[in-house]
Amino acid sequence: MISNNSSGLGRFATRHALSITFIAVTLCVAGIFSARHTPSAVFPRTNFPRVVVMVNNGIMPANEMMATITRPIEEAMKSIPGVKMVRSSTARGSAVINVVFNWGTDMQRSEVYVMGRLSEIRSGLPPTAVTDVSRVAFTLSYPVIGISLTSSTRNQMDLWNIATYKIKPLFLQIPGVAKVEILTSPNITSSWTP
Repeated sequence: MISNNSSGLGRFATRHALSITFIAVTLCVAGIFSARHTPSAVFPRTNFPRVVVMVNNGIMPANEMMATITRPIEEAMKSIPGVKMVRSSTARGSAVINVVFNWGTDMQRSEVYVMGRLSEIRSGLPPTAVTDVSRVAFTLSYPVIGISLTSSTRNQMDLWNIATYKIKPLFLQIPGVAKVEILTSPNITSSWTP
């Protein structure tokens, strides 16, 4: 037994087939046009109020890194206008200093301030120290993947040599890989908030 409602709907669709087809085609064409012309991105455009200073200095012990590299950089960053907090982690041969600003700060200008302060104190840092400054944002390059290298039979220096001279060149040969950083696990952390 067929109900009256379903037969009434069928009659309506039959009578107005041309109109229904026109509306369906118009909606499909509008959808295709919108899909092709609407801008899209994987992540929203956001400027996080943070600039990261990464330092690499071979296999220098963490205590020496903290005294000769991390502390001077931290002190220099504290005097930049708009700095809310300076946080760092130091390990054997590497340091990561996070300079956090207030929300709403012009981050392009803040990045220039950080690079300027870093260049002012550069002569006081060891000549072997390599620094890299980057703003944190979805649209800018930032570490995508981290891989740990550990061993119960090899020392830290052997692992660093393997990572630097054997593994890093292999990763750089992968299409699309632009940069590979070698960092050791954090040993010393510090934080400053005014």
